[in-house]
Amino acid sequence: MPRIVFMIEVDDLPEWERKFRTHGDLFRRQTIDGLYEYAMIEDGNRVVLSADVHDIDTFFEVLETPDANAAKDFDGVNRPSIQVFVLDKTFEF
Repeated sequence: MPRIVFMIEVDDLPEWERKFRTHGDLFRRQTIDGLYEYAMIEDGNRVVLSADVHDIDTFFEVLETPDANAAKDFDGVNRPSIQVFVLDKTFEF
């Protein structure tokens, strides 16, 4: 199962977190595995998020829908700051 990592900048960290937690239905449509892990970095109002995704193509399709864009705006996400990475390499030791 692919894992995605986001880096974003937001207007207000506490406000972002409160609003972010209202989007469970949208995240299910993105085929996220029911758990988002994240860290909020006060310096620069940045957030790093990570989740497992069942279908990466569906994830990216839903990410650009009007619903997802409205959620980004509602949450106070600075859209040009969004960086998405798909972790596709592993190292076992």
